Amino acid sequence: MRRDMRRDMRRDMRSDMRRYMRSDMRRDIRRDMRNQLYSQLKHQFLSLSREPIGTRKMQVLSYITIRRYSSGDEIHPFTFSSLHRLACYIDLVYNNLSGLFPELTANKVMSIKKSITDRTYTMSPLRLSVFSKSKIGELKRPKYNYIMHANAQPNLCYCVNPTQEDSLVLMGLGIMLNNKIVKDNLLMDNSLGLKTLLKDYLDIVCSRVNVSILSKLDLTNSMKTINRDTLLYKLSHIVMDEEIISLVSQFLYSPIKDESGIEYKTGVNIPSSALITDVLLNFALIEFDKEFQRLFPQLDYTRYINEVFVSFSTTESKQGKTLEIFEQKVVSLFDQLNLSGKIISIGPGDAPVPCLGGLVSVSQDGLIQVQVKEQ
Repeated sequence: MRRDMRRDMRRDMRSDMRRYMRSDMRRDIRRDMRNQLYSQLKHQFLSLSREPIGTRKMQVLSYITIRRYSSGDEIHPFTFSSLHRLACYIDLVYNNLSGLFPELTANKVMSIKKSITDRTYTMSPLRLSVFSKSKIGELKRPKYNYIMHANAQPNLCYCVNPTQEDSLVLMGLGIMLNNKIVKDNLLMDNSLGLKTLLKDYLDIVCSRVNVSILSKLDLTNSMKTINRDTLLYKLSHIVMDEEIISLVSQFLYSPIKDESGIEYKTGVNIPSSALITDVLLNFALIEFDKEFQRLFPQLDYTRYINEVFVSFSTTESKQGKTLEIFEQKVVSLFDQLNLSGKIISIGPGDAPVPCLGGLVSVSQDGLIQVQVKEQ
């Protein structure tokens, strides 16, 4: 009887030990995979643009996919939810750009991440700031500075900003969405926004020779005309995650209020909030890239988010591709895709025209020149 008892005790001990080891191993594996994800995300984040923070573009050079390897089985995607991945991006943004969020403490960021993963995070209304245009030199000029309500005064500038909590979440969300867009190769080769440095984009534009006409298309006003429901529908087929789409929808439909709580109607469908605005506008204009190059396959076309440069050579001008016909077709394409933009044509010797990063002009010998503005 004692022998049987000892045997049963040894068997139970071995069974308990095996269960403990399996549990411990699973915990270690999960920890190692979390550390691997964080390490790769951090490496990616630190490899982004090295421009000053005030003008930094969150360049995404590669999309990180963490995979789980199991012996004898095929490779399966790591079951890390999109919301947990977003929480990792939020953590990385805060750790590397904490100076942009002086009101946020580490505990507050932990609370934000928990509400994200718990699916309870709700964005606050966007805040409207109004100041005199005479002070524009004392303040950082917003990229999309045309935001204004129906009773806007011409001598005032109206800027829209999210709270610091929402800014942190939107920055992480913007990087995450852009990763997916770049990873899936949705952008055409000559659509360089948020996958190429601004300097490299300007170098590509300046590499053209024998330019007789340089047309600049400014598509910023498309933020007023792009249909938000259509944008969300197209994005849902790429992201395929209801929680992420819900966060994007909260941003797109967020009300805009001033300090006294009065709501303003801006007529803008994609609000201004730096990176996430760039990512959504960049994604919305993919169809324009395809249709434009279908209409004008021989023209040199380069787009960087809201700015397009199209150059005509002397040969193309002689073939009948006149500026008037070109502009008519472009305006028709704007109407077809529910977009809005301005067309500015620059000839050799014309005065420089503002562009992203500086002033652009065409020399008498047909070379494109960009005078880069100081940061």
